[in-house]
Amino acid sequence: MSEMAAADKHQIILDAAQKRFARFGLAKVTMDEIAQDIGMGKASLYYYFPTKESLFQAVIAQEQEKFISIMQISLQQDAPASDKLRMYMKNRNVYLHGLLNLSLLGSQSFYQMKPLFNQLYQQLFQDELNLMEQVLEEGKATGEFRISDPLKTAEIILHLVRGLRFYYMKVMDEQSSDEKIYEQLAKEMVLITELVLNGIKNPDYSV
Repeated sequence: MSEMAAADKHQIILDAAQKRFARFGLAKVTMDEIAQDIGMGKASLYYYFPTKESLFQAVIAQEQEKFISIMQISLQQDAPASDKLRMYMKNRNVYLHGLLNLSLLGSQSFYQMKPLFNQLYQQLFQDELNLMEQVLEEGKATGEFRISDPLKTAEIILHLVRGLRFYYMKVMDEQSSDEKIYEQLAKEMVLITELVLNGIKNPDYSV
């Protein structure tokens, strides 16, 4: 099989798996079903992904890469740093909601599978940290933000929003995943964003 054909087959598997996981959740999807969806023999599927968990990891990695790529492009637009931070937080929430649909954010499944995804989470945190620092550096350079250490400030903001997410993971696990709970999370994320901006924004700054 040519390198291009192998890459195409790999992507076809990922796309099919993403649809299955999004519709039924990790626990209820089987490798047999994914193989049937794309007309592939199970042995061939296991050649690319030896376990369902390894396939799920690859799907999550792809979603992370898409999110970071989209945000890198979006943050290049000509806009005040505060607007970029608001946009980032909003899009981050949409991305996390997508992971919820993949049944990753329930606290039980998260803590059971956390060892498998430590490297992915660490990479996502570092990528997010770089993006957040970039926005804060820009705001500091233009005089829009009053901060002495953009990197440390970025770390604190990410720890803050992650803490809120983990709280809602626990709520979702106890009450079952519900759109109303997600909507409440989105509202509180907006509130946190505005609290942060009120704390770091220079009152004398004007566009």
